[in-house]
Amino acid sequence: MKTIVLWAVIALGGVSRMSTADHQNHPYGVSFENGACTYRNITLRDGYSEPFQFPCEYWTCNATAKNN
Repeated sequence: MKTIVLWAVIALGGVSRMSTADHQNHPYGVSFENGACTYRNITLRDGYSEPFQFPCEYWTCNATAKNN
């Protein structure tokens, strides 16, 4: 179950890479705005990380990545 949640977060991060909008909300509680990511009421600037103890996850904001 933890793996599924982590993959969902990773997949949503990929969605942000394809978006050209400055602000985008997702049904899983992840949003991207002005080069920052918000998840579980925690906002991180692009490139910053946050470890969660429950569930066990390590999340990195990648709001400004571009597809090559």
